[in-house]
Amino acid sequence: MRKAAFALLASLDFSSMAGAQGRNIVILHSYQYDYEWTRLEHAGIMSAFEDSGEGALIIKTDYLDAKRSWNPAKARNAADYLRDTYRDYSADVVVATDNDAFTFLGEYGDGIFGDAPVVFCGVNDFEESMLAGREGRWTGVAEYIDYDSTLAALRSMFPKVDEVRVLVDDSTTGISSRADFLSSIERNRFPLSVTFFAASDFLSALAEAESLPPTTAVILFTYARDPAYSDRPVSDIVSRLTAACTGPVFSFWDFNFGFGIVGGALTSGFSQGREAGLMALRVLRGESPGSIPVTEARRTPLTFDWRALKRFKVDERNLPAGSVIEFAPQSLYERDPRTFLLIVVISIAALLVISFLTVALTLVIRARSKLQKNERLLTAALEEQRSLLREVHHRVNNNFQIISSLLSLQASGAAEPRTREALLEISDRVRSMALVHERLYATMNFSSIDFIEYLRLLCEALSAERPERSGRIVFRIAPGSLLLDMETAVPLGLICNELIVNSIKYAFPDGRQGLISVFLTEEPDGVGTLTLADDGVGLPPGVSFDSDQSLGFQLIHALACQAGETVSARPVEWGARFDIRIAGRAQAGCQDVAALDSRPISG
Repeated sequence: MRKAAFALLASLDFSSMAGAQGRNIVILHSYQYDYEWTRLEHAGIMSAFEDSGEGALIIKTDYLDAKRSWNPAKARNAADYLRDTYRDYSADVVVATDNDAFTFLGEYGDGIFGDAPVVFCGVNDFEESMLAGREGRWTGVAEYIDYDSTLAALRSMFPKVDEVRVLVDDSTTGISSRADFLSSIERNRFPLSVTFFAASDFLSALAEAESLPPTTAVILFTYARDPAYSDRPVSDIVSRLTAACTGPVFSFWDFNFGFGIVGGALTSGFSQGREAGLMALRVLRGESPGSIPVTEARRTPLTFDWRALKRFKVDERNLPAGSVIEFAPQSLYERDPRTFLLIVVISIAALLVISFLTVALTLVIRARSKLQKNERLLTAALEEQRSLLREVHHRVNNNFQIISSLLSLQASGAAEPRTREALLEISDRVRSMALVHERLYATMNFSSIDFIEYLRLLCEALSAERPERSGRIVFRIAPGSLLLDMETAVPLGLICNELIVNSIKYAFPDGRQGLISVFLTEEPDGVGTLTLADDGVGLPPGVSFDSDQSLGFQLIHALACQAGETVSARPVEWGARFDIRIAGRAQAGCQDVAALDSRPISG
């Protein structure tokens, strides 16, 4: 029964303590040390002593082991043993945990420790009358269990539950808790049926739990009286019970938390132990226990296990106000800082390369424009320049393709779906710019490209990049011709890429089929309108290119300003439609929507 003596020795001056010899402390636990609740209480008491900065504290610890087996005869034997053990020992303060040690000291404490002050914690059903005759020598922390909040949370989170089954042992704490719980049920007129497990051993309790329907919630109190399971860790008991239940499991103590229960208003053994330790230090410094009022922590926050919430599909927004959620997954930076930093570095590097290439291409285009003005005089030089430009576009296209491939490879290896999707979006943007240079290189026309043909190739590339959508989404490009110079084609290509990718990602949820159409119309004033439309679920209300917070819509707004174009979302009965007005650039072959090509790009 007796575990060990523990000593805290510090080299600090302890003149602030009352008396040089007055630092003998006895901790008397009701239960065994391997019982998780006792371990937490002991850890809380020791944390108060260790953080105090006081002088040498000689601490002795004993355990009544009342959780597994306890009766008056064993109490008398324990009293004889402790009386003999502490016969020549003068305790300056005795710290008692839980009801059995509290009751034991009330009956035998004076014969063992004389008139030593007593500080208690974890005592259920505390009343001031329990200190009758000892008011000046006893104080401590009364345990409060918030049954009401836990039961209210159970009903609000699981409205389909119609029965509550309770698992509790017949220990001192179990009997007391059962009575308090039934009082709470009666006081609050709890509307659900409340019954107790009929099993007398844990294996039978597991079998009974497996037979319960999902509409039965289980409340776990303490369970340590089965001889076959009395030495098992709490984690083993709780995890096996929660695995056997198809309905939710709640509890009222933190030592049951983290092994499958949904949660509840969890009383903390560590907090009670620490508070009792701080009270004991005040007594050692000279305060009278009678001047230190008994405390009762009534504010126990509702705490829930994120993993259990996901198991039962509980929306976190429906939790009671002020709830605490534990075991939620960490962010990418918290979980894997190296991968997060790698993504940031790749993104910055890609932006720098794109910026450098854009500047370089702008300089080349300006040089080409100057050479065209002297075409008659510099025919030979122009031919050389054309060859140079062809090589530049070829290399730029290759570089863009390399960057796009690197981003795609990185996306395929990313563990997080959000990270993978972000890398694919960057890859799509790079590919849309590369495709402009590919068309310039392929057609040998360095002044302009056919943007309608460019859009057909862009849709083919986006479809190939997302094979999981093959067969569901069909692209239709109306016949027509739209010749654009490179300075306009690049930002306009990026705009079209963002709009098409947005439709692919969001317009057709839950595997539904859909159509993405592209067509060109010409107004009487010569202004061309390039239209991208889908027959999906449509845009959310209030979407605006100049105020929406998404990166894609911000990019569209910035690129439209750069290219001098106007992009607008046009209301339609089904799906979404975006019109891009291109003043003075529409060429022969502009078609009306009625002339849509019925041949699909993919699908």
